[in-house]
This record gives sequence, C-alpha cells and structure tokens, in this order.
Amino acid sequence: MRLKTVDGDLEVRSCLGEISAHTVDGDLRLEDVGGTIDARTTDGDLQLDGALQAVQVKTTDGDLVVRVQPGSKMDREWSVESTDGDIRLTLPDDFAANLEIRANDGEITTQFPVTVQRLSEGRFSGELNGGGHQLHIQSSDGDIRLVN
Repeated sequence: MRLKTVDGDLEVRSCLGEISAHTVDGDLRLEDVGGTIDARTTDGDLQLDGALQAVQVKTTDGDLVVRVQPGSKMDREWSVESTDGDIRLTLPDDFAANLEIRANDGEITTQFPVTVQRLSEGRFSGELNGGGHQLHIQSSDGDIRLVN
C-alpha cells in the first residue's frame, strides 16, 4: 500500500503487509499495523503502533512515537529518525537489537539494560537483549526515550 498527502493528516488502521505512507504538512498515524513500514512526515508528528518486521520512519519538524508490539521481530536493519522533534520508542521486554543512538541536541534515556560498546557525548551503541539486527535511532534536535 502506498499513501501520500500534502497539507493534510493521514491515518491507517489494521493493515498488514508493505506500507509506505508520507505526509507533507500533516500528521501521520499508523495504528495496529504489521509488516514492513516506510513512513515519513514533513512538518507533522508521526505515530506508529504495530507488530513490526522492518521499519524506516522519519519526521522533519515533528515528534515521533513508535510502539513495537510483543511478537515483533526485526528481519533487517531499522531506522528511526527525527530532524526537529522528540522520539519515544516503546519496545517489548524481550526485544533484541544492536543499538546505534545519537541525539545531537537532546538527552538519551532508556529503561532497558544495555550492554554498552561505545559511549560519547550524545551518542552510544550497544546490545539490547544479546543483540540482533541494527537499530539506528537519531534526533538532530530532540530527546530520545526507550521505554517498555
């Protein structure tokens, strides 16, 4: 499924498969979705909730909220990015990934134990639950929170 709006919000519910959704000057909400997700907003918030396998999400001038439901499995690298907004990523307790997290002008917090491999100002990498596929999370101007 491919969806795009200009100057309007977009909402998708209860879909499974390959979903590509883009908005310009509008919010994007994907609820109870599953599969492969490519979602982008310009000047809008993005919310994603589902049983996910592959994720590429990005906001420009908006907050990003992703809720990964239990049973989700990464089958490849994921990317979660906000240019000017906060990121909140809710993960199941048993979710496994290699993390690469960067907050250029914001704080990074996590409720998960992470085996840290590299740590520097506004950036760290490490393993979550023994590691797995790469999970890139980046905010240029906003906070990043990993919660369960």
